[in-house]
Formats: sequence, C-alpha cells, structure tokens
Amino acid sequence: MKIPNEIKVGVVVLIALAMLYWGYNYIKGINILEEQNMYYAEYKNVDGLMDNHPIQLQGFTVGNVRNIAFHPKKQGTLVVGFVITDESVKIPKGSLARIVNLDLLGSKAIALEFNKKSFVSIELNDTIEGANQNSLTQEWTNAMMPVRDKAMVLITQMDTAIKIIQQILDKDARKNLSASFESIRRSFETFEQVAMKVDTMIGNNTRKFSRTMSNLDAITTNINRNEQEIDNILNNFSTFSDSLASVDMATTLKSADRALADVAAMLEKVAQGEGTVGQLLNDDKVYLKLDSMVTNMDMLLLELKNNPKKFMAPLGWSENKIQRKKNKQAKKAAKQNSGK
Repeated sequence: MKIPNEIKVGVVVLIALAMLYWGYNYIKGINILEEQNMYYAEYKNVDGLMDNHPIQLQGFTVGNVRNIAFHPKKQGTLVVGFVITDESVKIPKGSLARIVNLDLLGSKAIALEFNKKSFVSIELNDTIEGANQNSLTQEWTNAMMPVRDKAMVLITQMDTAIKIIQQILDKDARKNLSASFESIRRSFETFEQVAMKVDTMIGNNTRKFSRTMSNLDAITTNINRNEQEIDNILNNFSTFSDSLASVDMATTLKSADRALADVAAMLEKVAQGEGTVGQLLNDDKVYLKLDSMVTNMDMLLLELKNNPKKFMAPLGWSENKIQRKKNKQAKKAAKQNSGK
C-alpha cells in the first residue's frame, strides 16, 4: 500500500513542530522529556524575577523558574512555580526560597536555603516559604545609616562648638580673654626674673655649692666605707625590735602596776606616821632627838680635836707624840699649799 504524499508531508510537519517545541523549551532550560519536580513559593514582591531564572543551591544551578502568577485566594501575593531538575535534591521542611541578586546588573535567581535541622522532605507540588534579599539600594541605605548617624552627631557637635566660639568672640569675652593673655604674659615675665635671680644666686655661690657637693660626696663615701657597721647597727636595732616585740607587755605592765601600788601604800603609811621614816617626818620628838644627837656628836668631835690628850692618853699616846704628829701634818699641808 502506497502512503500518499499528503500524509508524509503532514507527519514531517508534525515532527518538525514537535522538535521545534522541544527545542524552544530546551533552550529555555525545560526538558519536557525528563520527569520534573515542581514546587511553589509565595512572595509579596518578586523584584523582577522572571521565568527561566535559575534555582540555585549553594551557588549551583539545580532548576529554574517555570511560571509566576498571582495567588487566586490571597490578594497581593505572587506564587512562583519552579522545577528541580536534579533528582538527588530533596527539599527539607522549613527551608527557604530567597530571591537574590546574581550580579550588579540586577539579574535575579532563587537561592534555596535548607533547614539543616529537619530530616523530612516536602512533597512534590508543596509550597515553601519565600523571602527577598535586600536590593542594592537597601544594602547601601543600611550601610550608610551608621555614617548618617555619626554625621548627625558631628553636625550637632559642630553647632555647639560654633555657639561656644560666638560666645568667646563676644565683646566682654574678648576683654576677659585679653586680660587673661596679659596676666599670662606678666606671669612669664615674673618667671623669667625669678630664673635670672636663681641663676645669679647659683653663680655667686658656686664655691659654696661645690663645697656642699664635696661634703655630700664625703658623707656618701663614709657611708660606703662604714656600710658594714651600719648594717650591724640596723641588725642590732632589728634584734632589739624583735626582742621588744617578744616581751610580754601585759605581764610587764601588770608588774609595774603592782610595784606602783606598793610604793603608794608605803607612802600612805609614811604619811600616817607608821615606821621610822613616818615617825621621822611626822613626829617632832624623833626629829628633836636626832638633832640633839647630832649636836652632841659635833661637840664630842670638837672636844676630840681641841683636847686629843684627854682621849688618846688611855690609848698610850703622850702629849709630845700628839704634838709631833700635829706639826708633821701642818708641814705637809704647807708644802702642798706652796706646791700649788
């Protein structure tokens, strides 16, 4: 059976159209011959995202955007459908689909941010949470916000400084400032005069200053020479301090207190006339007796001096012997006087 040419032409045209359709989709990144995993994400603003823009995971393209449409039930919400062409990629629950900038020209893509804490994957045709990356303008604004705040603070400080300068440049303030500079000038002049006087005084007393320094040097030398003796003195003082610290001061003070109490009691007894000292101080009879005894002893010694024979005769001393001794003593005293 012969196939008509019309059928042959029709089959060729159909095959050509099918190839054209497949090629067109393939160019857009859609392979209609492969099984595709479809997912959805919802956004308030897609920031210029379009069909066939890539879906990336850690910078690697794993799919592309299939379609973008408004949500039929949620007003103002856009639904982005995208396919994952890599069958090994499974999206965990709680993951995020963030619209990001691929370059400075504003090319868009969806970056998948997996929830690493979840080990359960979402089903095909499920919807995951969408998010937007800040645009370059927003990034620039966020980066410039601290600079703007610092600039505002700087402007405020400059305004305060200008107000202070205006107050300083006030007429009365200028007078006070001039008076202050004049006072500073006089202070420097006084300081210069004092410095000149000190210099003159040092020049006039150079010799004294040299002698003083020499004396200081001699003192330092003596200290160095007697360093061992000074160390011994300090060690002795340290030993004395240690001994003093080891003394039981409480016991010593108690003993001293008891001794003072005994002295006070003794003085009280003397004041009351008890004992020999008390009677001597308080009883006139004892004093008179002692005075009489001293007077009698004085008379006895005077008599012994004037009449030694009376007392020496019983001891075998004659009057001539006594006289010779007196003469000898007198000569000896005269000789000593003449020698002086």
